[in-house]
Amino acid sequence: MFDLLEERLGYRFRDVELLTRALTHPSALSGPQHGGEAESPLSYQRLEFLGDAVIELVVREALLREYPEDDEGQLTRRKIEVVSADNLRKRAVDLELASFVETGPSLEGVELDGVGATILADVLESLVGAVYLDGGLESVREMVEERILTPTGLNATSSAAADSKSRLQERCLSRHGELPEYRIVKKEGPDHEPSYVAEVFVLGELLGRGRGRTKKLAHQDAARSALDEQMTEEKKEEE
Repeated sequence: MFDLLEERLGYRFRDVELLTRALTHPSALSGPQHGGEAESPLSYQRLEFLGDAVIELVVREALLREYPEDDEGQLTRRKIEVVSADNLRKRAVDLELASFVETGPSLEGVELDGVGATILADVLESLVGAVYLDGGLESVREMVEERILTPTGLNATSSAAADSKSRLQERCLSRHGELPEYRIVKKEGPDHEPSYVAEVFVLGELLGRGRGRTKKLAHQDAARSALDEQMTEEKKEEE
């Protein structure tokens, strides 16, 4: 039942109970069958508490890497923009989280994706906490950088490559009716400064290969490589 959400998150849960808890608002557990306690440990609140700290860590890490010339004040301002409740709510709306959140009668008729809503920001934090517990820091780092950091436009160095990834997806869908599949085939360098090698396939055929400091950037470089290769082949066919 969560396949679509996991696809949007870019992460497949091993422990589905964690995912279920991350999507459960306290109001859904406030009935007599749950002892009448609005703040049940089975709701997303504990995972939200963890996810808030994990997002802070990963975003600080990414900003240090992407902006080596910024001073502490500049980095802090960038960080505040990324982790703000407003930005997290927007990212949650992009992921269409409202359709997956379980709520109780007290929230019946409430539009979770309304402009003033904070519930979706909380849910996104709880999902980050759940991914951290389920898959560790490397898994959550990729999710935060792909789903939370990049859409803000702060990671400007990868915007052109991200467009390549979108264009490759459109080409693969129009030509083959399938989305491209990305695989990390190698990790090099120390943990604090890794380098990843990615390959992109469609219908089992290798389209391109790329490298980057994060898995996301490696995927994007592989998409650019695939597009360059396809354009070269098309020119040859025209000649």
